[in-house]
Amino acid sequence: MFIESPKMASTGSEKKDIEQLRSYLFRMSEQLNLALENVNGTALYTQNASQTGGSGSSDGKDVSSGAISYDELRSLIIKTANEIHVEMDTIVTELEGKYVAVSDFGVYKEETDRRIEENAKGTLDYFTFKQEISPKVETLENDVATATNTANEAVERADALETDIENVSNTANAAVEKADALETDVENVSNATNAVTERTDALETDIENVSNATNAVTDRANAIENTINEQQSGLNEISQRVSGAEADITASQQAIRDNEALIKSEEQKREEEIARTDNEIEALKENVDSISDKLGKYQVNTEQFIRTGLLYYEKAVIDGVEVSIPRIGVAIGENLTTITIEDPETGEKKEVLSRQGLYTTYTSDKLSFYLNDVEVAYISNGKLYISEAEIFGFKLKTGKWLVNTESDYWNLEWEG
Repeated sequence: MFIESPKMASTGSEKKDIEQLRSYLFRMSEQLNLALENVNGTALYTQNASQTGGSGSSDGKDVSSGAISYDELRSLIIKTANEIHVEMDTIVTELEGKYVAVSDFGVYKEETDRRIEENAKGTLDYFTFKQEISPKVETLENDVATATNTANEAVERADALETDIENVSNTANAAVEKADALETDVENVSNATNAVTERTDALETDIENVSNATNAVTDRANAIENTINEQQSGLNEISQRVSGAEADITASQQAIRDNEALIKSEEQKREEEIARTDNEIEALKENVDSISDKLGKYQVNTEQFIRTGLLYYEKAVIDGVEVSIPRIGVAIGENLTTITIEDPETGEKKEVLSRQGLYTTYTSDKLSFYLNDVEVAYISNGKLYISEAEIFGFKLKTGKWLVNTESDYWNLEWEG
C-alpha cells in the first residue's frame, strides 16, 4: 500500500488550492482506513520507506506481522509523516493585581498573577501569589516612649491632684475656724441681749415706782419702750441671721465632706489608672523585645493551577488491541510554595516551609492524589487505594466488624 504525500506547489488560485487539499484529505482518510483494516496481514509502506531501511517501520517494528498496537501505529504515522499540519485556537489571558498597605508598623505587599490558557483540549488556570511583610520596629519603640511619657504625665497630674486636695483641706479648716468664730460672736450677742433684757426689767420696775410721779417720766418711759422694741426687732433679725449662718455652716461642712469623698474616689481611680498604665507599658516593652528578636521580613511565594479538559491518556485493551483513551477532568495542583523569614540583624534568609508537586485529579471514575508527582492514593470503582492511613477517631467499621480503640487496648467487635 502506498500513502501519497500532498503536492507542495500552489496552483496560484486559492479556491483550487483548497479543493486540492480537500481532495487529498479525503484520499488520505480512505488510505488510513484501509491501512487499519489490513494491519493483521498487509505490509504498511510509506513514500520514504527507503529512508527507514526499506523495512516499512521507522523503529524496527515489523508491521506486516500484525503485532502492532494502536499507540504504536499512531506513533508510526506521526514519525513517517512528510508534513504535519496543526491548527489550534488558543486564547491567553493574563491578569495582574497589586496591593500595598503602609502604616507606622510596617509595609505589607501583595502581588497576584493569573494566566488563563484556553484551547480545544482544555483550560489551564495558573495562579502566582507573592506576599511580603516588612515590619517597623522603630515605630513600636516610639509607641513605648509615648506610653512612658503619658504615664509620667499621669503621675504629675496625680501629684497636682494631691496638692489640690491639700488646698481644699486647708480651705475647709479655715471655714471651720470661721464657723467657730461666728458661733462665738453669736454667743456674745446672746449675752448682750440677756443683759439688755435684765436692764429692761429693772427699768420697768423703776417706771412702775415713779409712774405716778410725773407725766414727763411717762413720756420718757414710752420713748424707752420704743427703743427697746427697736432693739428687740434688731435682736430678732440677728437671731435669724445666726440661724441662717448655722444652716450655711452645716451645708458647707456637708459639702466639704462630699468633696473629700469625691477627691478620695478620684485619687483611687487615678492610682488604679497609673498602675494599669504601668502594667501595659511593661507588657508592651516585653512584646517589643520579643518582636525585635524574632520579627524580620516575611515572604510568601506560591504557584498553583487549575486545569480543566484533557488531562492524560489512559491505556486500555479493546478486542485484543491496546488503545489510549483520552481522559477529561479537572486537576488542582501546587507547583511550589515557600515561606521565608529574613533575620533583621544578619539579613540571613531562613526557609520555614517548602512544598511542591502536590495536585489532585478528578475524572468521571477516579479521584487521585499526588505527592511529589507520585500517585499516593486514589478512589475508583467504589474502593479506596492507599498505602498508609491515620484515623483520628476511635472507631473503624468494616462490614459487620467494628474496631474500637476508645479504651487503652484494641478491641474487635462483631455487630452482626
